[in-house]
Amino acid sequence: MHTLVSHPCISFTARSLILFIIGTFLLKNYKQALSLLDTKPVVIAALTKVGASSGEVVEEWLREEEVYLCGLSKEPLEETLEMEYYKMLESLRVTELVIDLLFFFL
Repeated sequence: MHTLVSHPCISFTARSLILFIIGTFLLKNYKQALSLLDTKPVVIAALTKVGASSGEVVEEWLREEEVYLCGLSKEPLEETLEMEYYKMLESLRVTELVIDLLFFFL
């Protein structure tokens, strides 16, 4: 068998390298699955709090949201005005900081 890596302590053939990569992949996926399972009680509690008694309820909410979003020809006026107002407040805050800095250094 052809050796890919040769070292006094390490010797990898193509087969052992592939097995090592697959084993590492499976171990990482297993650890990720365990961490997801740890969050299950928190997710169930949060869903129950908002009235989602099952996955079907959440799926129905997603379908309703999709229908609503597809029906929009443009963003709602109220949301647009709120975003413009927020941007103006941020701009005002930055301008006030610049003015304060100018007066500080004058």
